[in-house]
Amino acid sequence: MSSPRVLSLAQAGGRPREQPLPYPDFPIERRIRSNAYDFQLVFAEEAATRAHQRFEDALLAPGRDGLLILGRHEQALKAPTDALQALYPWKLEVGMACVRYRSGEVTLEPVMLVTADVPRFNAQAVHDDLASRTDEPVSLAYAYDRALLTAKVRLARLLGYAQSLERFTRGAGAARIWLSGWAPVQPSQGPEGPEGPEGPEGPEGPAAA
Repeated sequence: MSSPRVLSLAQAGGRPREQPLPYPDFPIERRIRSNAYDFQLVFAEEAATRAHQRFEDALLAPGRDGLLILGRHEQALKAPTDALQALYPWKLEVGMACVRYRSGEVTLEPVMLVTADVPRFNAQAVHDDLASRTDEPVSLAYAYDRALLTAKVRLARLLGYAQSLERFTRGAGAARIWLSGWAPVQPSQGPEGPEGPEGPEGPEGPAAA
């Protein structure tokens, strides 16, 4: 599966249009297409029907360009992706996870609240990793042999965080991530995103079903 990314304004095809972002509580998406169908809308509607189970923190949105998986956070994309790959083995084009942006006079990006529960002896490494992803303070509190960290992080800088936490704690840490709010995009998104005065802009998202 491809690595997550943030689409630049140029990659997205020009300036953002003045329209609301559908499903704004789901700030990240992945597009699934099938090379076995002539019309992606047919595939998308069929796939959404077949994958009828309710996914925690994710929803499926069929469209003319394929099936969008919308997630409340990056890890929420995994279960629907796995389910679709099981239903359509060898027939899917799985897109990269892309941050969704709210377009308008000022383009807004999602800001996430992160709480990480980790072993005490991993706390400093986890703290430093979170601090490298945000300009805001990272809270750190200890309770016996555990530590709880809290931070607000722009989603573009949070991509791949689950893998980092797994690496730092060897699977002994857990994180909860949810949408905290929206903020104007920053000119630089760090290693995952573009540089420049325009800032990034992601896909417009699916039409409301």
